[in-house]
Amino acid sequence: MKIPGKMLLFLLITQIAGCAFGTRYVHLTYPPDHDIAYEKLESSAPNELVPVSVNILLEVRDARPDGSPVGNIRNTVGMDTASAISDDNVVIWVQDAITMELAQLGYEVADHRYSDAGASGYALTTDITKIYCDVYAMYDGEVTLNATLTRQSGESISREFAAKVVSGMSFASSANGIEASIAEALQSAIRQMLLELGFARHSSVD
Repeated sequence: MKIPGKMLLFLLITQIAGCAFGTRYVHLTYPPDHDIAYEKLESSAPNELVPVSVNILLEVRDARPDGSPVGNIRNTVGMDTASAISDDNVVIWVQDAITMELAQLGYEVADHRYSDAGASGYALTTDITKIYCDVYAMYDGEVTLNATLTRQSGESISREFAAKVVSGMSFASSANGIEASIAEALQSAIRQMLLELGFARHSSVD
């Protein structure tokens, strides 16, 4: 039996739209599979570099509303149909990611919960204000960090670092796709932060 064209179209839309339903449970991972090079990021970083010889006291705080989802899934007509949530500790996720990136640049990092600034006096405080992936035609991952670097002299610099990564077609609207997009956005935000605050230069990474 031949199925009319309109019926085929309806079945196709129904099948695709069905992928949009059902909560996605996301595991926050790092680093991303696709590395974001410093050379691809624009920078207006200060001339003064943070000395590699100093220890960095790191504090990360979650400034998002309590219970915030990490994403949403939209159907073929753009309506929100499902949320993406994670039971992972986003503070630990971001703190571990920043620590990893700083270590790759040669810095020693101390957790503010167990150390004080000591002789170095360098402290990096980072507030997480956004971790999100909007899933529609593509995976649109976004991360926003508000960071303050306080130097030995007591001088501090505060800036917002927002990154958005659009990756992959979202036919399946999968948790894996959300995880990958958010991880790439986090790396982009962190590397922009390290450039702007004087931890890195474009030439520091091959």
